[in-house]
Amino acid sequence: MKDFNKNDVQKVAKYTHWSKENIGAFLADYIYPNRKNWIDFSKILSLVLGAGLFGIGVIFFFAYNWDVIPKFTKLSIIFGLILVFTMISILPKLSTLIKQLSLTLAATMVGVLFAVFGQIYQTGANAFDFFLAWAVFSLLWVLVARFMPLWILYIALLNTTLYFYFDQIRPNWRDVTILNFFFALNIFALLINCAVWFYKKEKPNKIITYLLALTCVIFSIIFVGYSIFNSVFILTDAVFLVINFAGLAFVILLGLKYKQVFYIAIVGLAAIVIFSMLIIKMFDSDLMFFPLMLLIIASTTGLVFIITNLLKKWKNE
Repeated sequence: MKDFNKNDVQKVAKYTHWSKENIGAFLADYIYPNRKNWIDFSKILSLVLGAGLFGIGVIFFFAYNWDVIPKFTKLSIIFGLILVFTMISILPKLSTLIKQLSLTLAATMVGVLFAVFGQIYQTGANAFDFFLAWAVFSLLWVLVARFMPLWILYIALLNTTLYFYFDQIRPNWRDVTILNFFFALNIFALLINCAVWFYKKEKPNKIITYLLALTCVIFSIIFVGYSIFNSVFILTDAVFLVINFAGLAFVILLGLKYKQVFYIAIVGLAAIVIFSMLIIKMFDSDLMFFPLMLLIIASTTGLVFIITNLLKKWKNE
């Protein structure tokens, strides 16, 4: 029943003699959240908050007591926590959620370990080295856990690593090149995410897929806008434009395949923003303000019309 939603009930009721009382009972039993669902949600939320607060507590513990804790004790505590959290994840009697949370804490402690090690021995490592080591050596826990919040944190970690790479290692690279590296990283993560779910013959997880798609679209808008208003435009920028538009086309195909208007909406809004920037660049006049506003309103109305028609078409199938 997990893939059965309210729209499916309405379709069945439309072509059958299902009574209102039975429909209400079915919705209450299988569709609407009941007391048990809320209790389960509260338990999960408490576990997640507890795990997060514990990780923050460990970090503040070292920060506050840094001068009084011996070097060996600092490293021993962190190694011990990594070992304990990893061992918890292999205990057979624990629930899957607790195992995933324990692996999430273990991956977090890997970052704490590198931070403490660098502070103790003054390795001279910059922020890029720290985040890169954290990303590389926590990958095992991320793959084993298969936990959506941990995947989101890991993707954020990869983006942070890439940011410090360009900030500290390659500070002289062109902005458009940097933007496209971020776009490539997130579109690759989106492709891998969709490929995994396609292999499982299931719909992709909405939260992580939405976040990745939105991130890709934002980077694409920034890159195209930078290309429009930048006076220097070389051949590689044209290649980057093709790659970006191919990525946006993939996001649209994703929305059409899984019948999710979110993907259509964000790409449609991106198209409106890009087209507006083109108009501003071409005319560059205060007199275009009012016509441009009318154009944006008309484009937004057209996008809403397209999305509404798609929703009607998908519901009637």
